[in-house]
Amino acid sequence: MDIASLLGYDTSRLPTTRKIGFRDNDKIVIRGVDYRSRGRSAFGVALKRIDEDSTELFSFEHIRQMLDDPERPMVVHRNFYRDEAGGKPKNRPGLMSLPVARQDSIIWKEMWARAAIQWQENIRRRRQAAAAAQKPKPQLFSATSPYSLERELPGIRTSLETRMNSLFADGATYKTANSLKLPKPRTLAGWVSVYLASKQDPLSFYDNYQNSRVEHFSPDVLVMLKAALKKGLTETDPNLRALHTGLEIAVNAFNAKNETKHKVPSYECLRERWHKIPEYVRVAAQSGKEAAMDEFSTVNRGRDVLRPLEMVEMDEYKTDLQSLLVDVGIWEQMSPKERAKVKRTRLWITAAICVATRCIVGLRVHIKPPRLASALSTLEMTTLDKTSIAKAAGCVTPWDMYGSLEQLSVDSAAWLASRPLRLVVNDLGADFFLPAAGDPSMRGTIERWFKTFGHLMFNYFDGRTWSSVDERGEYNSQRKASATADMVAKCIYRFVVDGYHNREHDGLWMSTPRQRWIELETEYGVLPEPVGDRRREMFGIPFEARLGRHGVRKLGLDYNSRQIRDLFKENSKAKVLCQLDRHDIFSLSVWVGEGWVKVPCQYPELRGVSLLKFVATCTKLKLFNRENAATSRQVFLDTMAYLEEQPELARLGAEMISPFLDDIDIAKIDRALERGFKFDDQVPVSTVAHDGEWRPSDEFYDIMGIPRVVYAKPPEGGEKAPLTRPAPESKQRQKPAAKPRSKQPPSEPPPEPVTTAVKNAHESKNAISTMFDGE
Repeated sequence: MDIASLLGYDTSRLPTTRKIGFRDNDKIVIRGVDYRSRGRSAFGVALKRIDEDSTELFSFEHIRQMLDDPERPMVVHRNFYRDEAGGKPKNRPGLMSLPVARQDSIIWKEMWARAAIQWQENIRRRRQAAAAAQKPKPQLFSATSPYSLERELPGIRTSLETRMNSLFADGATYKTANSLKLPKPRTLAGWVSVYLASKQDPLSFYDNYQNSRVEHFSPDVLVMLKAALKKGLTETDPNLRALHTGLEIAVNAFNAKNETKHKVPSYECLRERWHKIPEYVRVAAQSGKEAAMDEFSTVNRGRDVLRPLEMVEMDEYKTDLQSLLVDVGIWEQMSPKERAKVKRTRLWITAAICVATRCIVGLRVHIKPPRLASALSTLEMTTLDKTSIAKAAGCVTPWDMYGSLEQLSVDSAAWLASRPLRLVVNDLGADFFLPAAGDPSMRGTIERWFKTFGHLMFNYFDGRTWSSVDERGEYNSQRKASATADMVAKCIYRFVVDGYHNREHDGLWMSTPRQRWIELETEYGVLPEPVGDRRREMFGIPFEARLGRHGVRKLGLDYNSRQIRDLFKENSKAKVLCQLDRHDIFSLSVWVGEGWVKVPCQYPELRGVSLLKFVATCTKLKLFNRENAATSRQVFLDTMAYLEEQPELARLGAEMISPFLDDIDIAKIDRALERGFKFDDQVPVSTVAHDGEWRPSDEFYDIMGIPRVVYAKPPEGGEKAPLTRPAPESKQRQKPAAKPRSKQPPSEPPPEPVTTAVKNAHESKNAISTMFDGE
């Protein structure tokens, strides 16, 4: 049924705007009025007002305008209208706003409830298999029955240990000591009932209940009890009577030696604790780890997806190429001896792929190993239009795949399963899926893409490391490295946007990922991305600040509002948690105890100005100096307009080599700009804004913490990296017997070429340059 046609709209000319879609349980707030989705058509979306029984049709263009409204943008609350039986608290932003103790409690209860529900599904399947094989069936099990849970609680704990891989995993995982603490059967039954009634909403566990249990036995007896239980984990069925006899002998011998009166644990106690050992551990001890993992596989394996961003997989990958950690401008000034000292390294990639369309919706290239900041930055990238990044890399195809994802699947790395990432995913209204560790098939889409990427991307580069030592042979990857990190990152983005997205894919029935995205977006729509204050609250850079008469002072700017002044009157020494958006520094989000408030700065001219442009303007006008801490308003605006047209600033703003700013970096920038500045139209201007092409100064790189060259070892003696720009002759320090670099003898070999990152680019038709440019 076409809603637009029923309401009398002409659908002969369809709009070309992105097809925004909402789910039935979403609440849409438009200028203070609550709406609920009632369907969509090729023309737009039908929204029903909550306060009155009327339905309005909004075109996709109108929705886009309301989402981009700088004053009062449209706000979407994901899954707001779930059943009220879950007891979700009202007037609260989300799980991120709760105290840490409540966050851990909610995550812990949800984990046990999901495990019990999955265990019920496993029992049902085992009964069906037993009936088909004419074997005795397992007992009936209900996840909401305390009696069934009391019997099967050890097995449920086994399923949790299987997914968390708590006993047989290597490396960092997301397990914690308190994650497998057993709840009471009746308590777990209540959690499952509430969880199912709320349609699996984790916020239904919003309470203060904490469960703790004091160990009955002394530490000495407990050690002997655990040793007896460990003896039973063998390939044969254990004899609990014999184990109890050995435990009794050990306790009596300990009492006689130390003159103590410890009681011997009863046989019933030993048997109860034996059955509480996870079944996965017992099966692994008798039949091996592989047999145990096959028996306790997850329920979500092989899920089918239809909508764009319905499921997104995210993972990291270390490229098979040695790159040079040096800026191209400095590399051209270096001698061959200096070039040999530049550090070679393999770049990291953090990527997020849409399973339904196979489109790369998030991609960050970074030098440092992956961490929480790289995961959050890649997740933020899935909600942004990345066409500006594609243009900065020289792409001709737009990169407009973005929105709000519905489920995020990651591996068991500690930073990918940390609390901050979980909270952001929850506030996006998405599910957080953690597959079993050590099973790449649970993230098969992103793992397969990494293989495709490594095979197609680096075939024509010098310095490739290959996938193994045997495959590399005697090839010296570090000595052959000739491509800088910036050049490699640019080629990676061009490969993804212009190459991979327009390449036929076998998994999409020979359709390209971009074509598949357009088809599914037209049919199902895409959930809108967070905008305005909600984006800053979720993805902003956190820091702590002390209030003063000026409000909150950061980056030399004063942020103040009525709520901040009231808070300062109550406590003049209060410290507040703040969030800074690096894409727009005009406002901060400050936590005042009851929620986030928006706090603007004193200069409205900074609305929409990024942190990078602000630092570039301050260094251009030298506003960080005490003697030059004032400028006219018009010169400041002209300088920002001048920098907006500079290609070098656009390249740095694209973050092709992502810096991943955190609170430590913001503190460093704040120390450089803490003097602040003021607008004074009477101040004479000595720096002309329009003076040719802009190049970042040394002060800019120092403030932003961006190294222009990284050496494998610190330079020896008085050797220094070449200057960013020629220094005055009076300030240059030259040794009497040394000759300048520019007057080298003709016998010295010329510098190595750096503009060719590809071997025989003009001779091979498959080279990266000809792959995109069509030469």
